[in-house]
Amino acid sequence: MINRRFRESNRAWTIQRKDVDSFYGSFFEADFISIQDAGRLNPVDVLTDRRLSGRLRPSIIVEDEKVAHYVPEGPVPDHHSIVAVETQEGTVPLVLKMERHELLDRVSQRWEIGIEKDLRLASLVSVLKAAHLTLFYLLGYNYGLSAGGWFVGRTILGDFFDAHDGEERAAIIEAGEAHFPDFVNMARPLLAGADELQGTVSDGRLYLCGAGPPWAMLVIVRTAQIRHAVLVPILDDAERAAHFIGFLKSPHGELAVRFAEFNDDRFDVSPRIHRFEWPTANYHSVDT
Repeated sequence: MINRRFRESNRAWTIQRKDVDSFYGSFFEADFISIQDAGRLNPVDVLTDRRLSGRLRPSIIVEDEKVAHYVPEGPVPDHHSIVAVETQEGTVPLVLKMERHELLDRVSQRWEIGIEKDLRLASLVSVLKAAHLTLFYLLGYNYGLSAGGWFVGRTILGDFFDAHDGEERAAIIEAGEAHFPDFVNMARPLLAGADELQGTVSDGRLYLCGAGPPWAMLVIVRTAQIRHAVLVPILDDAERAAHFIGFLKSPHGELAVRFAEFNDDRFDVSPRIHRFEWPTANYHSVDT
């Protein structure tokens, strides 16, 4: 349920379709795992390590101008310059696509290593899938065949897979940029106050949304040390469905929730109501 390449995450699993799991694992989760390395990696190591460089696409920037570079595997053209880079593993050669005289002219300027990766799409898709599988793991077909389970498993994830399985990566990502932002209000990172939550798949804890009959479950997905809150709808009647669709289109900024814990095939629900802030997000303009 949680990609096994996340450190210190739950290793529980449940039966699912191999083709669907591989599709989302290859095109979305493979990028999402990079989130655990934010602030942990040495930029120089990212620059010189072929695996990290291929995943994170670092840039060398001189006075706000990007300079193309690569780690040599054979002869280097005369119009490129070889420099030695000191890493934790020793000295590594790096080639800059600039003439040697230009390199010498610019050596006193401001040099930077830039690492930027947009993980919004990969994060959204991955945590939606993880929350769906978490509830299927806990509740089985009672959840999978419910209206809410059908909405996440079929409408959001299944229909997209059916429409784009077999396409090239670029086409899948482009289609994902059009499809998944409609569901961006279903997920947010938990920035504070969640240390006691190990993730719903680990501790059976979640929140039910609504001061009255619940209209969604707030599932906690833990990836390494980062926790995400995912709204999974309860669509048992028209009123709750309308509430969820309204929130999907325009979140209220605050959620009234009740703590619940899954024990012995049932949820024990606290009568106490808490209020959580649910930050607004514009998928197309907010940087991460």
